[in-house]
Amino acid sequence: MANRKPRPVIGVSGYTIAELLTDTATGRTYGTPIQLPGTVQIAATDTANAATFDADDGAYESVSYIENRGHTLTTAALPPDISAKMKGALYVGGVYHDNDWGNPPEFAAMWRVLKSNDKYRYTRELRGKYSFASNVGGQTKPSSGAPNFQTATATYKSLKTADGGYREFIDEDEVVGAMNESDELLYPEITSREILEANFFSNPYWKPDDGDAVTQSITINPATATVAVGGNQEFTASLKNITGTPTFAVTGGTSGDTVMTGGVLTVGADETGATLAVTATIDTVSATAAVTVTGV
Repeated sequence: MANRKPRPVIGVSGYTIAELLTDTATGRTYGTPIQLPGTVQIAATDTANAATFDADDGAYESVSYIENRGHTLTTAALPPDISAKMKGALYVGGVYHDNDWGNPPEFAAMWRVLKSNDKYRYTRELRGKYSFASNVGGQTKPSSGAPNFQTATATYKSLKTADGGYREFIDEDEVVGAMNESDELLYPEITSREILEANFFSNPYWKPDDGDAVTQSITINPATATVAVGGNQEFTASLKNITGTPTFAVTGGTSGDTVMTGGVLTVGADETGATLAVTATIDTVSATAAVTVTGV
């Protein structure tokens, strides 16, 4: 793969956590990911160190190592139910109980940073625990001028997984559309940012080599309908792991007045086709509903 020009980071978003359920040398399992809106900053807490062993009147051996692996999350606010989950505290009946929470659960943390070429780098910490300062403080609102926006922070302490990992990242421009030396797609199933993100954020164990483990789909409702000539029927589309507005179309009709307006089918008064097909499409993903026409 050709070397690409390194790009600086200009933004951050999409902070997501997933509780670590099991961790063995052969793999990990996680709970359902939860996205935290309002990410302001993610600052690494890693510190690099080195040590030298002296022998024979000189430097005989040296080692380098990293301490304090993890990051500090600054966010607009932490909802009390999410904060309780991250701490292992109680949130019952709308009340947050800030007790001695003892041993909080472990989580994976995932986010994306925007590079100056409008492509994302997706980073994940594989195992770690959160610690928090008190979230009950505040600062007075000024009587004039701009308000002082006050944020919440949490510190994530990264822990080594059973197979020896800490942190991973995936560059969008090294996966989506990336070609090998034979001009073949390296990851033919990962054809868009949406597919990459659907897989990355749904499973902290996913790798591009796994392909599109999260299938994109559209479901059209209703799946079947009966409409009289001159009548109307509204259709809607439910989207899974795909974003955008579907385009609706109708086929099988003989009347120029049988048309789709948004998701609404109008059957022409002079329609002679007994069956129609209504299709909802986003990019290459589509779904079709069958329509029976009465009164032809």
